[in-house]
Amino acid sequence: MVLVNLLVITNSSMAAESKFLNNKAETKQLCEAFMQKVIAGKIEEAINSIEPYFPLPESELATIKVQAVKQFGLVEPRFGKPLGYEFIKEEIIKETIIKYTFIEKFEKHVVKWTFFFYKPQEKWLLNAFYFDDTIQTLFE
Repeated sequence: MVLVNLLVITNSSMAAESKFLNNKAETKQLCEAFMQKVIAGKIEEAINSIEPYFPLPESELATIKVQAVKQFGLVEPRFGKPLGYEFIKEEIIKETIIKYTFIEKFEKHVVKWTFFFYKPQEKWLLNAFYFDDTIQTLFE
């Protein structure tokens, strides 16, 4: 079974009240805190924790939460119990875009989590994130 990609990309209707992160260290800390909630089985809480930094309309974020909770309800019976997570890599493009890749480890499989941050001027915001179980893409 392959998890359906949950791809979340911001659009032109960005919320004016979005908060920014001051530096790259804060972007990674946000992802680490997110992953800690995920491995604790708190998917909705994890998404809530990134909401202030993710300029997406509330209605779209609500849909994402419902889909993520539903998909992760299918994961444990299929992949086994969660074992933790690992940071895999960081990729940077010209101090403007950062991509972080993490894996969530289960007894029988892994789920890959990817986060993209964008720095339009001086500070960072979360621009997109997704998860899937296509581990072969970790080697590309």
